[in-house]
Amino acid sequence: MGLRYVKWLFGWVPEQMFFRTPHRRQRSCDNAGGAARNWSGAVRGVFLACLLAVPGMGTVIPVNSGGNLALAVSSATAGDTILVGPGTYPLTNTLSVNKALTIRSSAGPASTFLTASGSGSTFPILLSANNVILDGFSLSGGAWGIFAGDISNVSHFSNIQIRNMTVDTVPSAVSPGHGIYVHMLNSSVVEHSSVVKAYANGIFVDGGSAD
Repeated sequence: MGLRYVKWLFGWVPEQMFFRTPHRRQRSCDNAGGAARNWSGAVRGVFLACLLAVPGMGTVIPVNSGGNLALAVSSATAGDTILVGPGTYPLTNTLSVNKALTIRSSAGPASTFLTASGSGSTFPILLSANNVILDGFSLSGGAWGIFAGDISNVSHFSNIQIRNMTVDTVPSAVSPGHGIYVHMLNSSVVEHSSVVKAYANGIFVDGGSAD
């Protein structure tokens, strides 16, 4: 008899990974005590094995109020997700994202604030890699807001996603610019995002192709 497959978290897997026989499955569900504990341990083992086997699956790095978001970004590995809790996070230098990361708030822009100051006030956020997601923040205090692309005008990056952002720049600042600047990108997205005020354009797409 051929292998039977069941639908699970990451796709179709052989039924034998979970159960040896239908009878064994029923007995494990019905029995209490040690049998139930064995069942639970077996499923946990399979879950861990599947997690380890998924290629390219990164780590979720939590950052909570008072934490150092810039340090989390610089320490992360490509493919990781940085999950940011509600609070205010100062950006005293440019938050430069030059690897494939997802930076997402857990509570959305109404509760998660990025405030630029000092040397971070010109370009508060620079997204310069493929496969970057920035999702769910209010950004304020910068002469510009978000610069997505290669600031040196050499590379075309792809799949940069800017979602659920509220950007408020300072038009009176030295060298003011755009709220969200999408520069030389391909297959990228700006979605459900707004710019309160900016010296130049609110959202400006310059070269490449964006959705």
